[in-house]
Amino acid sequence: MANLLPTEQQEKVKKEYRLRLLALAFLVVLFLAAWAAILLYPSYLQSREWEAIQAGRLETLKNFTALLEEYNMAGIIKSANIQVGLILEKNGAALKINEAMSQVLNKQPAGISLKGFAYQKFQGAASRLMVSGVSKNRGILQGFADSLKKNNLFSKVDLPISTLAPDKDISFSISIEGDF
Repeated sequence: MANLLPTEQQEKVKKEYRLRLLALAFLVVLFLAAWAAILLYPSYLQSREWEAIQAGRLETLKNFTALLEEYNMAGIIKSANIQVGLILEKNGAALKINEAMSQVLNKQPAGISLKGFAYQKFQGAASRLMVSGVSKNRGILQGFADSLKKNNLFSKVDLPISTLAPDKDISFSISIEGDF
């Protein structure tokens, strides 16, 4: 089929055809974008609502954790207060124990190394302090026990005779009783 239009007119028609095709493509893309936005909008709303719910749960969890830490700290403080109360009961009993241990440490001669103290409170005013350690020889250990017996704070100092059986490097445990 022969084209009877002049070339200028043919170019004008081709340009108008391309412009209409471009406009149609633009409208189709615009329509598809609008349709996609309409279809995605409910999902967007649901996501925002879900985010708000999760933020609320996170805030609740943070508050709960802070509350647990506060109660735990209060429990620790209460437990410490009870323990301090037990130590300080009966008008400064802890000071008497401290005095007894200081007396033992002051009487400790060279050649004796103390390894531990154990305290036991009896009914009434009596208490027992167990002192354990290692002595280089019998003489030093016997002298240490005698110096403790001379102390007025201690009512009874007991060094088992079986402890004195070895000659050197003697592991010992002295039982001291008194009102402390």
